[in-house]
Amino acid sequence: MLRKRRVLMIVLVLTIVAIVGAMVLSACQIKLNNPPEDNDNVDTPKDEQGTTQEPEQDTTQHPEQDADTTPDVTPDPKPPIVEQKTEAEYKAMFEAELPGVIENYFNDNLAKLNFLKINDVKINTINNATGTIYINCLQQNVNKFMELNCESLKNTTNYKTLSENVSTMIFTTENNKGVTVQTETLANEIAEFALEQPQVQSYLAENGLTTTELIVLNATDFESISGGYRKTAITIRSNNSIFTIDLIGIAEGCSNQAEFLAKFKDGRLKQVEIGESVVYQELAVV
Repeated sequence: MLRKRRVLMIVLVLTIVAIVGAMVLSACQIKLNNPPEDNDNVDTPKDEQGTTQEPEQDTTQHPEQDADTTPDVTPDPKPPIVEQKTEAEYKAMFEAELPGVIENYFNDNLAKLNFLKINDVKINTINNATGTIYINCLQQNVNKFMELNCESLKNTTNYKTLSENVSTMIFTTENNKGVTVQTETLANEIAEFALEQPQVQSYLAENGLTTTELIVLNATDFESISGGYRKTAITIRSNNSIFTIDLIGIAEGCSNQAEFLAKFKDGRLKQVEIGESVVYQELAVV
């Protein structure tokens, strides 16, 4: 009897345990399927009077969230304004570079021999109508006058083109030895004497020229020619032409060029010849 009662007690305990376990399992499933709202399970803090306190707001800045996503509508900056050079500036640049270009080209291509190389090139004038350049230079330390031709300088229209292409210019000459010329001061004295001659005065009047508009480019040394004569050639430029005046006379026993001129002035001048004029045109600055 006692044994039977003990068995019943064990069965009862097991039954109670099974029922309680089933109830706990059921409650857990309900909680998983229906999670509680955050506010329902969070105790809202209250002050001493029982008033509900609002939670502090997060004032931390978040650059990745605060970044302005508005498209940048700022216009692109305008490109820098490049100031255009004037014709006068291009002319100055061209004239500054040309002597060096002539010297280098002449020495590399026209001199042929070392003693014919030139330096200290000075531009007397450029004839835009013919492309001829009249220069003075030193050749073996002797002052020489030369005429060079350049197709790039013929009938050009602006100095901008000349300035941009000056380094590629090609020159030719019929006389790479040039002619020996006087100093500027003596050349002007010889030209002044030549312009006083009646033949020259008539030539100027016939061509509507005045002495005030004439520019002396050079005068050659009094070179010895046949018959014991001496000759000097003066190259003169007017507003629209270039021409030469040859003075021929007898003057021996002179130690310098100034003495030859003095003897010509003292009645030794025998002949005056005016060479054929060449049309002259200067490239104007527009």
